[in-house]
Amino acid sequence: MSLARGADNEPGLMTDSLYERYKDALREGHVAALRDRPADAVVAYRKAARLAPDRPLPLVSLGNVHLKAGDTTEAIAAFNEALGRAPRDEAALTGRANALVQAGRRVEAAEALDVLAGVLQSTGRLAEALDTARRALDQAESKERRRHVEELSRELGSGPAEPEAGGAIARAFRALAGRRAGPTPEAPAGEGLTTAARVADGSPLPSPEAEAGEAAMVAEPEPEPEPEPEPDIVLLTAEAEDAIDVGDSATARDRLLAAARIHTSAGRLSAGLDACYRALAFAPANPDLHLAMVDLYLARGWRGPAADKIVLLARLIDLEGDTSARERLCTMVAERFPGDARLAELCA
Repeated sequence: MSLARGADNEPGLMTDSLYERYKDALREGHVAALRDRPADAVVAYRKAARLAPDRPLPLVSLGNVHLKAGDTTEAIAAFNEALGRAPRDEAALTGRANALVQAGRRVEAAEALDVLAGVLQSTGRLAEALDTARRALDQAESKERRRHVEELSRELGSGPAEPEAGGAIARAFRALAGRRAGPTPEAPAGEGLTTAARVADGSPLPSPEAEAGEAAMVAEPEPEPEPEPEPDIVLLTAEAEDAIDVGDSATARDRLLAAARIHTSAGRLSAGLDACYRALAFAPANPDLHLAMVDLYLARGWRGPAADKIVLLARLIDLEGDTSARERLCTMVAERFPGDARLAELCA
């Protein structure tokens, strides 16, 4: 038996035969969407949704097809239906927010992003939560949203110095700093905002000149343009989604890792990191994921954080007693960190 709702109508169970039909319909939808046949994709995803009436994935995929076609009304309806099945599903929340943004419904989009930021924050993904809260602020400014961005920046800034944290704080810094220039409906002229770079220690706002210098030091390079992914990436991502949907974390991890490597080799570094972070959510101790992230850090010029991750990974490998992973780590140290005495000691 597989997880879903079976013919006996017992929640959480699906017969193997029904599960295979569901997977086939879902795969048909993915292939049709990939080959730019939206009408066929809609039929297939609707079929999958009927076969598994408690799963949000077919409806999320349906919403994405409508959104790509520019039909925001149908897209929002599909995402709403998915959220009716799983109110905290991140893909559905993200899709609905994106559709509302595309439809120009800014206040509703901000509210949807508020919910998504809360879900991400509750799972400890503070960098993603901060980026999402910043997007909500961009859509509809309010004192409460500014406060939320500042609080998330403070919390993220007090944690380990990870590159994704620095990037999120830099983007929040720029967003908040841009709102200091004049009054807003809820912020009278003369009322200052604590910028993301200052919230960690509660320091007063810097002068405009100092703020400009600080932004230059904190800000990461603008994300590189991401070309449309090739078919292999789309199918790998779809297979990962299917695996996550049925609780097959090993397959999901492998598909996301494969996608990350393809993104990396193609220079799509942000997409590669996204795939790794997603896989780490359910495979936090997998050494190959961490090594893939080291490659990505180095490609972005984050040599210090890459070396720090090697040190942490070495400790993890020692705890696990994984000799094969240690060999892979030491090979990377020899090839990518020649002359680094601290890392060489790990493999002595």
